[in-house]
Amino acid sequence: MADGFGAGFLAYAIEAACPPDEQYRIAFYGKDPSARAFYTTEGEWVGAECPRGGVLLKGYRVKQGHLLFDDVALLNADIEAQYAIVYNATTKRVIRNYDFGRKIGVMGGVFDFGFGLGVIAFGAELKGSV
Repeated sequence: MADGFGAGFLAYAIEAACPPDEQYRIAFYGKDPSARAFYTTEGEWVGAECPRGGVLLKGYRVKQGHLLFDDVALLNADIEAQYAIVYNATTKRVIRNYDFGRKIGVMGGVFDFGFGLGVIAFGAELKGSV
């Protein structure tokens, strides 16, 4: 947790920016979407288990200054992407951008994506857009 912020404030700030009663999705891209503040279909990867609009995220929770979701496991996926975004499906606003550093993927296999420290993390680990 970042120095100077109480856990209650951090939870309040995250829930104000990302209300728990809204839907969140992760969408995968072949081209860098990081310059966009809102979800777009331009360059989005669409394949088996990866529909247009991305994959619905489950398990919303805020813990110690981090917004977390359950890891995504696509069991029979066709996906090839270098980038991903997590976005609010209600407002279409991008919450976080990911750059995998290279194209990753699988055709007809298991694709796992974990959130590690969280989608939003207050402190030195914070990367991406908020």
